[in-house]
Amino acid sequence: MTSTLSPAGAAPGPAGERAALRHRLAERGIDRTLLLLLPGLLTVVALFCYPFLYGLQISFQPNAGGFFGSYRAFFGNSFAVGSIGITFKLALPAALINVGAAVPVSYGMRRDFRGKRLLLALLVVPITLGTVLTAEGIIEFFGPVGWFNQTLQAIGLTDGPVHLTYNYWGVLLSLIISGFPFAFLLTHSYLSGIHPALEKAAATLGADRRQRFRHITFPLLLPGLLTTFCLTFVLAFAVFPSAMMVGDPGGETHVISIEAYEVALERFDYSQGCAIAMVMTALMLVVIGTAMGLRTLLYRGSTGRQGMSATTTTATTTDPHGGDGANHELHRRRSLTLRPGTWLVGGALAFFFVILLGVIASVVVTSFGKTWFTGWAPEGYTTSWYSQSWNEFDLGRVMWVTLEVSFLVVALSLLLAVPASYALARRDFPGKRLLTMLLVLPILVPPIAYGIPLATVLYKFHLAGSLTGVVLANLVPSIPFVVFTMTPFIEQIDPPPRSGGPDVRRPPTRSVLVRVLGPLLLPGMLAAGILVLVRTFGMFELTFLTSGPDSQTLIVSLFSAAFSAGIRTPQSIAAMAVLYTVSMAVLLLVALRFVNPTQLVARNAN
Repeated sequence: MTSTLSPAGAAPGPAGERAALRHRLAERGIDRTLLLLLPGLLTVVALFCYPFLYGLQISFQPNAGGFFGSYRAFFGNSFAVGSIGITFKLALPAALINVGAAVPVSYGMRRDFRGKRLLLALLVVPITLGTVLTAEGIIEFFGPVGWFNQTLQAIGLTDGPVHLTYNYWGVLLSLIISGFPFAFLLTHSYLSGIHPALEKAAATLGADRRQRFRHITFPLLLPGLLTTFCLTFVLAFAVFPSAMMVGDPGGETHVISIEAYEVALERFDYSQGCAIAMVMTALMLVVIGTAMGLRTLLYRGSTGRQGMSATTTTATTTDPHGGDGANHELHRRRSLTLRPGTWLVGGALAFFFVILLGVIASVVVTSFGKTWFTGWAPEGYTTSWYSQSWNEFDLGRVMWVTLEVSFLVVALSLLLAVPASYALARRDFPGKRLLTMLLVLPILVPPIAYGIPLATVLYKFHLAGSLTGVVLANLVPSIPFVVFTMTPFIEQIDPPPRSGGPDVRRPPTRSVLVRVLGPLLLPGMLAAGILVLVRTFGMFELTFLTSGPDSQTLIVSLFSAAFSAGIRTPQSIAAMAVLYTVSMAVLLLVALRFVNPTQLVARNAN
């Protein structure tokens, strides 16, 4: 009995049909591996591109005023337009201060020393705390009767309290406390990528530490610093909860994100709200485009400049006894010059940690205090505020919703993004750069800017206010985050061996995926999943815009308790904040067992 082979040479049946389909796709130049991009890409298009384009469309469909009526209404309102200047007045100084402080601190901490990993882990804490908890701590610590003002008056620096809350300075403090660790860890990751042999070569030629930094390290670091500035500026530009809680939202801290939120979701003028969101996006892209263009120019021109610097640096010392004596003298002088800088870096970090400890400790002490209006400590202590807070804010249900949202976002992000990461890591194809840029945008654009059009679309399809809407909203930044985490991880894995000749651009078989790639990908998926879990647990803006009374996560419930109308005791709100802090601390400890502290921020820069 003879069997008829298919045109591709495969036996009939399901396997033969799959092989024939594979060969037909190969003959037409279609790589099946690229099909792995479709689920994640379509999700990003549906949840980011479509809402953004929909928001752009309705921004030109106002209730009155013609085609540009919403934009004219915004730019014709001096108070609304002033929010742009206020936002830049906060974001630019915060970004410059954070990046400027991160450079000397990270440069002084390049060498390995005992306790370095612990120190890096501690610097992750302000990032995971989130802006809402940071704002609550600033109110307690920097308030008129807080520990900071009491200390200043006790040592005689001031006669009365320094007003650092409910104004511009309170918001700036919040941006610095939460933004400096991000800028430091990102700068530290870039500095770690500079090969130490370059500085050693310059040191051998006699360059001192200042010359090595000026001519070698700084030119190599500058492109990374511009990226760090962009990401730090994005965080500061998107300021929303801190501007509401520790600022003056109706006056000197009325930033553009507050204006967009009030117009869209309080006055229900979605056209003008989306118009303001488009303005926010345009401003952000102009800043990022300028910085990235400068980064490209510096990166292209840095090689010749660095080579010239290294070759023109001349030896300033000689030793008649040979190179060993010169190196010994150089090491001795280096150790003497290191000492002041080391003490300065240590002092700066110590001051930052004292402030951070005070911000957290003031909330913790308040949560246990009976009454605390003046003095260094409450008049008595009790644990009753925790039970009151648990019942008053229905925290059992809120915690369950938070866990549901977080784990659903993790599972869906991995399911959609890991196949896309595999395709991006294994294939080069036309449009890959454009696709990468599309995936970068949800990370670079402030969440409030695309969150308002997204919330508008979700309300249109009756998904906003539900658990489904919150999960969908949080997928927007999570999928690109997993892609940029997993793609370099997959690139380090050698492609699995395949058989069958050179049509071998086909994806690996199921058995190869399960037995070979699965175990190799598992550590990266675990790390990416934990990072997404931490980010989703603390995500405020997108959850705030799309959640309802029964779908609020813990961070949104904390903001609502602190800022919504009604009389609530500060101790119960502080108890709620402590529960959030403990939850984030547990997640942080789990995350740091699987990932390096710098990975919590460095993947954002890819």
